[in-house]
Amino acid sequence: MKVGRGQRTVIRNEEPPLPPLPAAQDIIINGDFKDPRSRGWNDWIEIPSPSNSPAGSLSNPTLDNRVVLRIQRGNSNQTSAITGIIQQVNREVSDYRSMRVVTDVRVRAQSLAGGGILSSEYPIILRVKYRDVYGSEAEWVHGFYYQNLTNNPTNNGEVVPHDVWIPFESKNLFETLEPRPFFITTFQIYASGWDYDAYVTGVRLIVE
Repeated sequence: MKVGRGQRTVIRNEEPPLPPLPAAQDIIINGDFKDPRSRGWNDWIEIPSPSNSPAGSLSNPTLDNRVVLRIQRGNSNQTSAITGIIQQVNREVSDYRSMRVVTDVRVRAQSLAGGGILSSEYPIILRVKYRDVYGSEAEWVHGFYYQNLTNNPTNNGEVVPHDVWIPFESKNLFETLEPRPFFITTFQIYASGWDYDAYVTGVRLIVE
């Protein structure tokens, strides 16, 4: 059997190789949310301080013929809280040459401008947490926003049009991150800030 460029195979002990497969693999479980969110994901809903401020909520409606993750919070009275989901990936990626985050995002509402005063609060944030070859922890973070009326800092942020679907694909994280990822621990999708209403779907972490 010949395995060509862009293909891979699987060889098990004392068994013949499987037919060639595409080299690219998505290592996220249930990134299209077609199954119940509990398959692959844990909810992350922070109780704000003071506690009489409302927490955010998560749901999985169908929008534009796709099941999506909706992250929303209202009536915050300018108090911050995190709302999102976390997947325990726990996957070594040292044998791969490429790793990219791919997803579709849509931001409908955002009351806190830009990324907040610390550039850490966006209506959608993607975060990959990982360890390098020495076991040190690091992360990749990317936020999305549509308004920055008070000119807050937007480090690791990307401005997107208001209330339309935007396809996102990161660069090869093996080439842009220092230190280089060796072991992926978690993939996180969340919002942080005051009031927000945002959608995410088609979430993939593609290694090749």
